[in-house]
Amino acid sequence: MKEKKETTKERIFREAVNLFAAKGYHGTSMRELAAAAGIKESSVYNHFKGKEAILDAILDYQMSGFSGAGDALDELKGPLHSISDPVQFWLAGASLFLTRLPPLNREISRILINEMYLIDKCRSFYLHILRPVQKNLTATILSVMRDKKMIKDCDIEKTAEQYVYFLEGMGIEHNLMMMEGVSQDEINKRTLEQVSLFIERLKK
Repeated sequence: MKEKKETTKERIFREAVNLFAAKGYHGTSMRELAAAAGIKESSVYNHFKGKEAILDAILDYQMSGFSGAGDALDELKGPLHSISDPVQFWLAGASLFLTRLPPLNREISRILINEMYLIDKCRSFYLHILRPVQKNLTATILSVMRDKKMIKDCDIEKTAEQYVYFLEGMGIEHNLMMMEGVSQDEINKRTLEQVSLFIERLKK
């Protein structure tokens, strides 16, 4: 089957996500975005009214991805039940969820974390949409793990909330590591270490 050709609007969108994630929303000019997309600056406005309209499109894109990603959690009651190691179960559950998110999820999440201190709509999206999604995902995985006696009996809602705060700290650290040029393999290794410590605490 022939692969669908990327439209100019899609290319502008993709380049905007990459630039906003790497240089920040305010650090990216429309001229720079046009150059990255291989078009004239005036042509960008044929597809988006301005930079804020592009940011709105990015948030809408991320929101649409969340709407269907939660369905992946139903699979926790299926194939994942064969995984007996708590850390591997946790990672598999989180990975299953992430595979249902939009392809640019990692970059968009980075934009949200970086810009929530500067842009009201990013902060609102993070607090009222992204954080609750993370908490619900965590609570679902923890509930299954508790039922399988992988972890001790605990208040699932409070523990999920604690993990989200823990996750936010990891996100900041990982962004700093990326900015310092640390390889993705090293970041993944650090993530595994941090998650393992959290899960080990729940087993005691």
